[in-house]
Amino acid sequence: MKTMKVYDKAKWHLESESSASYEEKLQHLIVIMDWLKNSGLLSGYGLEVYEMGVDEEFSLTSQMLTDKGRKILDEYYDKWLQNHKYGEVPSLEIFCNIL
Repeated sequence: MKTMKVYDKAKWHLESESSASYEEKLQHLIVIMDWLKNSGLLSGYGLEVYEMGVDEEFSLTSQMLTDKGRKILDEYYDKWLQNHKYGEVPSLEIFCNIL
């Protein structure tokens, strides 16, 4: 049985002390989910979660991804998130250059 990896949770950002709005704190999760869907990297379960949308209960997990999606996020997600600033639309350049 594979263990589930949690890459990110909305809760982690919503509980931050940043003065950013609710929408700004969740924006990067919406952007990455759109990219994963459009790149064909979401599993069937991931597509179901995508259709429900990102809210305060959302978690981005390995179960939501195809094998290729897991490989990409395992290698690049933390690097991508390090450069994220609330209120700015996050660049997907790091991901787009690897597909």
